[in-house]
Amino acid sequence: MVAARAGNGSILRVLFKRGSQVDATAKDGSTALHLAAHNGYIDACRVLIGGGANVNAVDAAGLNPLMKAVQMGHIGVTKLLLKSGADAQATTGPKTSLHLAVENGIKDMLELLLDQVKRVVAIDDKGFTPLMVASQRGNDAVIEQLIARKAIIDVADKRGWTPLTVAADFGLHDIALILLQKKANANANGNTALHYAAGNGCAWTCRFLAMFGAAVDPKNNYGATPLLIAAMRGNADAFKLLVHEGASINANDHGKRTSLHLAAKNGANDIVKMLVDFEADVKLKDKRGFTPLMAAAQVENVRAIRLLLAHPALAK
Repeated sequence: MVAARAGNGSILRVLFKRGSQVDATAKDGSTALHLAAHNGYIDACRVLIGGGANVNAVDAAGLNPLMKAVQMGHIGVTKLLLKSGADAQATTGPKTSLHLAVENGIKDMLELLLDQVKRVVAIDDKGFTPLMVASQRGNDAVIEQLIARKAIIDVADKRGWTPLTVAADFGLHDIALILLQKKANANANGNTALHYAAGNGCAWTCRFLAMFGAAVDPKNNYGATPLLIAAMRGNADAFKLLVHEGASINANDHGKRTSLHLAAKNGANDIVKMLVDFEADVKLKDKRGFTPLMAAAQVENVRAIRLLLAHPALAK
């Protein structure tokens, strides 16, 4: 183990001649090949493989030597392991080798692995595909690389997230635009990308989604439209853009709450003012029988109360 960690191929050869076990494991389940691969010692890896080391041995964390090499960005060792029969599609660890390569963003490393895998839709322990990981990290070059290799752009995880919704949720409007240009579906079920963009206040992402045909008033599982989400979060720029794109200012969720209810309750007074200016229906009641004015009074939002009382329907 010490010789492998130090990358000393000569000592490893001597040890093998004396009967040392090539696949002996440490407490964490790692073999000498794990250690040599992790540290990028290609000569030591050659000696170990030549001595019969298992290239697909798995440590306690589920990682094989290939994953270790990819994780650390060692291209030479990665080539050697793949040539020696390492499984590029192994799913024993939290992430596949392809996920790790995407995280590193090393083009040549990614190409090596893409040459070996048949499907680019493997998922990690979070349910993310490699393309979703690239979207989360905002790596446009890797996204282009994966899509060029037939990565399926609209594969969703158990939550219904796609690469586009990931980009929208993280406020990465440039990545969202790339995915939309590559024909990503802007109208996924449940929480759409527009819901996420409205929720984090990324007006640019909202704009791009609208440009590429996203429905402006889709309802999620709670009956909330993107406009309601923007109102609840107090994201005035996204709210204004959605209204400009034709979102209904009087839409309500399953609790019959309108944008005016949510903005008044959550102190989003810039949005309350916009809605008053747009003459939103101030008399609509939620399931509790509360009007927006009552919702504002409940949380002692004095500014919202004054704005609402200036509404034409109440000022008479």
